[in-house]
Amino acid sequence: MIRAVLFDAVGTLFRTRGSVGEIYSEVAERHGCLTEAASLDDAFMRDTQSDGIPIDKAGWKMLVRRVFDGSEPIARFDEFFEDIYETFRTDAAWRLYPETITVLEALSRDQYRMGLVSNFDGRLPDVLGKLGLDGFFDTIAIPTSCGYAKPDPRIFLEAARSMEADPSETLFVGDDPVLDVGAARKVGFSAILVDRNLGQPAPGVVSNLAEILPTLNISTVSEPEN
Repeated sequence: MIRAVLFDAVGTLFRTRGSVGEIYSEVAERHGCLTEAASLDDAFMRDTQSDGIPIDKAGWKMLVRRVFDGSEPIARFDEFFEDIYETFRTDAAWRLYPETITVLEALSRDQYRMGLVSNFDGRLPDVLGKLGLDGFFDTIAIPTSCGYAKPDPRIFLEAARSMEADPSETLFVGDDPVLDVGAARKVGFSAILVDRNLGQPAPGVVSNLAEILPTLNISTVSEPEN
């Protein structure tokens, strides 16, 4: 019996507005630096694939500096970085997936406890507020609040503990097969992978959040109001 549902954040509940490179390029232009979004995307992907996503502001500053290596120099880099960093605190940088609110409302209606386990940094509560998600979650576990980052099992267990949910009655939903699904299963959670490019049906994989509802015996979802 599933009583609690934990979600990843980025790539599961919401996404960037366009690509990271596009947002970086827009902010850079405000600071007198013209650079192609595609090249910034490539640099961002290379960096995060090798070193992972930063979990604090200092880490993000080093990443942004590396991403812009080779581009036109930015005269006041500290000011530029603050602009980028604060942009990603707002809904100017993020968009909800179409079904997110409807699914969370359905789970709330059926009295499931809900939480987030994310490697996002301390800006996450502000982002949730801007996107209208801040009222849904009983717990939010991020590295800066609990001291651990995915795939460390302790961040998952801390989230379950704070919701007073046993791992055996907890479902985790995320878009990363290793950091989310694999790590959650190792601590005894049920887990579902969200693959929005899913071509063929696969066990334990859904193409959008609404597809988790039958697993939880929620057969209908109220249509959102216009």
